[in-house]
Amino acid sequence: MEIHEFITSIESYYGIKYTSPEELKIITAFLKSNVNGLDKFFAAVIFTHSKKWKTLPDLVVFREVAGAKSNPSILAELWWQKLLNKSNSKDVLITDPIAFFVVSGYGTWDRYCEQRDGDYRELMHKDFIGRYVSAMEAGIDVTQGVLPGYYGAEYGIRADRISIVGDETRGRELLTSAAPAMIENLTSFIQKVPEAGE
Repeated sequence: MEIHEFITSIESYYGIKYTSPEELKIITAFLKSNVNGLDKFFAAVIFTHSKKWKTLPDLVVFREVAGAKSNPSILAELWWQKLLNKSNSKDVLITDPIAFFVVSGYGTWDRYCEQRDGDYRELMHKDFIGRYVSAMEAGIDVTQGVLPGYYGAEYGIRADRISIVGDETRGRELLTSAAPAMIENLTSFIQKVPEAGE
């Protein structure tokens, strides 16, 4: 199996297409460098990453499945891209602990977005990559939580305004175990969890 066949098979299996060319480039580079035997790797990925949440496996999933240590700069770039077009109005839960650590260093999600979308985006981009790589190399240990967006900072974090960035399953586990004290009306969020086949 070639890499383009692997990507097509993943998209076909999950019924979704990768939309970010940058993410595809990073995934392709990772697969070339770290994976031998794409047939077996495909089987491992679909066994590990559930179709239940209707999301494609990303580099973090591939890295975990491969059991390989990836280049921190590549992971940092992937997380920069994942966080790039997310609105500042919603509260967010970032499932990657290092990306969470970096973003929380700017204060709230709203403050991070203000700097990300400001006049010095390229400097912000370099700063994000540098912080991510440093934190990864230092092996930081962080307890994740919900970062307030604009409305969360003004009126408090609410379950119906939380956006999960990253692995949905991991995010929902964090919301039900680690973050309930930060969220009002957690039960309203839990009731909205989609059932398999929805």
